[in-house]
Amino acid sequence: MSAEAAPEPSTITILGRSATSFDEQYPIRPGRVAPTNVFKAEGVRVIHLTFAVGQSLKEHRTPMPAMLHVISGRVLFDADGHRDELLPGAVVYMSGGAPHAVTALAESRLLVVLQTAE
Repeated sequence: MSAEAAPEPSTITILGRSATSFDEQYPIRPGRVAPTNVFKAEGVRVIHLTFAVGQSLKEHRTPMPAMLHVISGRVLFDADGHRDELLPGAVVYMSGGAPHAVTALAESRLLVVLQTAE
């Protein structure tokens, strides 16, 4: 993850005003997946992921429940023996410990929201 610290939360924090809000701040880097912590508050952490075409996160598990939101691009999402192509606007919920993998079919941006505490 990026060494950059996520901003401290206030009562209301707007993380992005549109689907393109993160484009300039977090450019897609050729040949790699680039995760950045963009927000952390009690019980939640938000990570912005950029994927260059063809890049992937191999099968892994997140110990806590998570939601994945495709902001832009196209990705293949593999989980539970199924492969789904996800497009902008797609949202996926994963219970803690669920094995999954993501591969970019196009330059892509995802937000992952992790539930860090009950």
